[in-house]
Amino acid sequence: MFALPIYRQDIERDRPWHHLPTTHILQQLETDAAHGLSMAAVIQRRAQFGSNALTQIKRRSLLKIGVEQFQNPLIYILVIAALITLLLQEWGDTIVISVVVILNALIGFVQEAKATRAMVQQQP
Repeated sequence: MFALPIYRQDIERDRPWHHLPTTHILQQLETDAAHGLSMAAVIQRRAQFGSNALTQIKRRSLLKIGVEQFQNPLIYILVIAALITLLLQEWGDTIVISVVVILNALIGFVQEAKATRAMVQQQP
């Protein structure tokens, strides 16, 4: 559950903030809906809580994204199963397991690469 920063100790703790009346929230946050915070309050809160800015996201290399697709316990189990079926010369099982691992890696790679690119483009 998300919570508003507490500026006063008398804020209602039994109810989530989004269930409280707007006037009550504005009073607790010591602000005004029409004018917002005073410049003094902005300066004080920035000093107390820091700037209201997103952190910069570093773009991950495509190689790193690709390698990360194989860093999963389930993938380890499937690779071990593929090696065992290879040693047992169960070619059909080996191919099926290998195809599943490769498809999983490809789908994960494409999704992560797109998500990373979208996040980087959203930065100011």
